[in-house]
Amino acid sequence: MVVLLTYMRSGSTFTGDVIQNNPDVFYVFEPLHSIERFRKGKMNLMFLNEGLQRRVPSVSQKTLENFLTCNMRGIDVYTLGQRHMHNSIDTRDYDNCRNRKPGILGTLDCLPVLERHCVRAPVSCVKTIRFNMTDMRYLMNKHKNIKIIHLIRDPRATLRSQKSVGQISFDSLDIHAENFCQRVKRDLDVSSEIKPFYPQRILTVRYEDLAERPFETTEHIYRFLGLNLTTSIRDYVQNITSGSGNICRRNSLCTNKNSRQIVSKWRTSLLYSHVAVIDKICEPLYKMMGYLPANEHNLRNLSVPMYTTRNTR
Repeated sequence: MVVLLTYMRSGSTFTGDVIQNNPDVFYVFEPLHSIERFRKGKMNLMFLNEGLQRRVPSVSQKTLENFLTCNMRGIDVYTLGQRHMHNSIDTRDYDNCRNRKPGILGTLDCLPVLERHCVRAPVSCVKTIRFNMTDMRYLMNKHKNIKIIHLIRDPRATLRSQKSVGQISFDSLDIHAENFCQRVKRDLDVSSEIKPFYPQRILTVRYEDLAERPFETTEHIYRFLGLNLTTSIRDYVQNITSGSGNICRRNSLCTNKNSRQIVSKWRTSLLYSHVAVIDKICEPLYKMMGYLPANEHNLRNLSVPMYTTRNTR
């Protein structure tokens, strides 16, 4: 069982696609989306097996666990009906079934489709931007075969991308940068603390390494997961990192892009004044992950790297 733990606009759709295209993987895209939404409204969720009984804040861990263990009937009906079900190869058949059979009775009728996809796969994986490393302790303690891939991207690229989709405003960039970098660093601190207790079960991956060295990093991830990196997977990685082929979904989640160009996009689109704010606030995180601060002279010079060479850890 695998949790791809990451943050909004940090390359997780791209990384998740590299994982989910292995036929041995059952993959779920953002299973906590509905739970976060209802938590903000302080509302109850409805469960097929319990009705309106559990408050939202207590159910995130259980939702991840249920997807990972194929216990679909323990998941709330809003999550089972969320639009993100269409963003995974393995949950799309179920989503199409629900579109043909709406309502709770339709969900019950279609659940076997979802269960079959999950049960037949040796590896189950959930990708989430709505969880944290501290709360992973419960699942790691309970299930000895859960692994975590902790995906991190340069904060300058992440914040630029969040702004581009209207998630944040640069009018309060300092606040957003502080909140984001503190969150990531907190997860890294917890990860460093618990790794000795869970050897070979937590892998920290830097998005830039996957984008710049896709085959080497994909091989490292697959080895960590115990998966076979086949020729067809290598061909798929080649397509989605070179921008070749016709596999783009034509939306903001499209992964069919030139990955090396994407890595440097923030350097040609952000003002130096914005970069300087992020660099100052996020310095503690930079030191942990090998990111380098920019100056007015090297920001646009793409031959000067903005991160050190490092391996996933």
